[in-house]
Amino acid sequence: MIYARYSDAVAVSSNASLYIFFTTQRRPPLMLKFPASEVYLFSCTSRICVSWAMNHDDAFEPLVVFSRTRLLCVFNVEKRQLTSQIRGHGGEITSIAVHPKIPHIICTTSRDYSARIYDLSVDADSQFNQDATFTPAVKDLCHPFLVDEGVGKGRCVFVLMAGQAGGHKASILSAAFHPNLPLIATCGVDRAVKIWPIHRGPETKLLPVPTPLFSTSIIHTARVTFINWLDVDLLISYGAPAIMRVKNQEPHGDETFFQPGEIKIWRWLGLRRFFPLNQQMPRAHVFRGVASDYQDSLSFDIVSSNRLPIETNHHPAPSISLFQRPSHDPIIIINSMNADKISLHNVALMHPRPCPTSWENEINASLDTRAESPAIEIQPPNIRGWALQLPPEPTEVRIKEKILDSAMGWGGYMVVAAGTEGTLWVWLKNKI
Repeated sequence: MIYARYSDAVAVSSNASLYIFFTTQRRPPLMLKFPASEVYLFSCTSRICVSWAMNHDDAFEPLVVFSRTRLLCVFNVEKRQLTSQIRGHGGEITSIAVHPKIPHIICTTSRDYSARIYDLSVDADSQFNQDATFTPAVKDLCHPFLVDEGVGKGRCVFVLMAGQAGGHKASILSAAFHPNLPLIATCGVDRAVKIWPIHRGPETKLLPVPTPLFSTSIIHTARVTFINWLDVDLLISYGAPAIMRVKNQEPHGDETFFQPGEIKIWRWLGLRRFFPLNQQMPRAHVFRGVASDYQDSLSFDIVSSNRLPIETNHHPAPSISLFQRPSHDPIIIINSMNADKISLHNVALMHPRPCPTSWENEINASLDTRAESPAIEIQPPNIRGWALQLPPEPTEVRIKEKILDSAMGWGGYMVVAAGTEGTLWVWLKNKI
């Protein structure tokens, strides 16, 4: 019943309203208009994040979770009302990730260098429910300890710490839950990708996670704006384009070059250290890594590296999302900001990394070449795919509309894009 009613629903948010459109059903759209006092002034780098979740108490009530600068809001679609407003971040929220198998568990990343994991099945605490030994960094919290988290359902149960021994040292831009294990991957402006443990006990106290199980800034050379899981130990991430110096040994040199963004598929080699095959659930002490795990770890292997051919500028970075179904290969959806087309790419068709003749010689040569001049480093091949072009606009239109963001849904049969002037484009493929 719930699938029939909301399978084609699309949630879109603006500065003043939240809209839910139905693409195939003849139903009027739903709208939540924000009060005039809550219409915030967003900066040019701000982003309104929207995602779907589920009500733990009633599976027939889907939820739309969206951000309002530092606030996290929850809208009950069936009841047509705003049920939760949760605060906690000290900076603007940059992304929202929903657990693929526990859809009432969500994660928010922020410009305060931290990420927070919320349980939407628990009421927000009237007092901050931190552990007595919790001494967070200054940027981790924006509210005093003894204020309430907000109203409605939604309690923060984990904080992935910022600025600690293994925490992020800049804004976190993306996060992704592992589908089967108590892990979450994050990435950010500090070029780092990290994998954190989130094993939860019976208590509902807020638990700080000071150090990840894996962290490295070697995979990408620029800010990492997207990360997700492809398999048990296989991840995909995107390093944004950047302006690089031709010679790293000359920090004040004026000669630069444009480095395109790269999509890399890599394998975390340390998974079975923490999650052995012969154990159903690891013991608590298994989740403790050592310094070599969270300080530029080398416990990874790059499987594939591909370059985006559509980039001409390093700012802003393209918007990337991943669509996965058990019935077909993963699809990544890419659109450059203010572009007029969307590109789709099959992850299974990406070029594999060439097998080195001697891994020692390859590593040494790569390090020597990068130290002298990264501009002459061997560039990965362009990624292959197909594109969805916006329909032509009438000639009398003075401002040509561009795409802000896009996503795939409805079992892979629908692609939706939102435009700069408020237009919503929908591409549908007939189901066989």
